[in-house]
Amino acid sequence: MSFTAEVPAIGSGRGFTTGLGRALAGNPAAREAYAALSAAFAKGTLTPVERHVALLAAARATGSPYCVAVHSALAAADGVAPDLLDASRTGGPLADPRLEALRAATVALASGTPGDAVIAPLAAAGYDREVALQLAVAVAAKTFSARAAEITGTPLDDVFKPYSWRPTRGGRTGA
Repeated sequence: MSFTAEVPAIGSGRGFTTGLGRALAGNPAAREAYAALSAAFAKGTLTPVERHVALLAAARATGSPYCVAVHSALAAADGVAPDLLDASRTGGPLADPRLEALRAATVALASGTPGDAVIAPLAAAGYDREVALQLAVAVAAKTFSARAAEITGTPLDDVFKPYSWRPTRGGRTGA
């Protein structure tokens, strides 16, 4: 199945409103908060592949089947290599050291690791403090969307079902 024209996300301009987007439609504060976080993250300096790695890592860290499935489908639709997508969905490690540093930093931020402890490994991979802040925004956005999907009981959209995901036994992050 080709997701290129079919797979959307709230505010992505893909021409489709996700189940979560529909669930948030009746709550302007929640809808606007999520849209603002998503838009802010999109304005960062990360490449499209780096954004997908960060969003998948954050979604996985929240333990959200909905968010992991959606971001897996979006990554596939945007041409993320299947091996990178598979490793991201299972919690890494990623073959590319820079992308692995990004993934690990995102998981660390999601688990509450202090920001200073995240910066050194990112810097060693060639990233700066601005990237660490972008990752914090990704974590905030995915934490919000994961909890919103749970609170609203949002079912997985049919278009995302080929990318269904469940947390591993060892906990939410599985990192």
